[in-house]
Amino acid sequence: MDTVAEEAPGADSIALQPENQISITCEASPNQQEIERRREIVRQFFTDFWVSAEDKPGTFAERLNRAEGQINEQLAAREERWQLDAATRKQLGLPPPKTV
Repeated sequence: MDTVAEEAPGADSIALQPENQISITCEASPNQQEIERRREIVRQFFTDFWVSAEDKPGTFAERLNRAEGQINEQLAAREERWQLDAATRKQLGLPPPKTV
């Protein structure tokens, strides 16, 4: 009578998954509070990037495209686990990146 195996048939399934699958499934979609936190961080880094610039592009989308690299460097320096990319922009309600 091996009832333990019957009670928890999937108990070992997490341990058997390849490491790359585990990392993909562990990151949950951010809730509204986290989205607002991320928007504020991007806003601050964006402002810091452009505050002293004299020659600014005409549109917000163009400015965001030019600032993206610096924003991502600052996110990495803060050890944030996300980057400003196309998916994050969509999630935060920001314009998509310029496609060349």
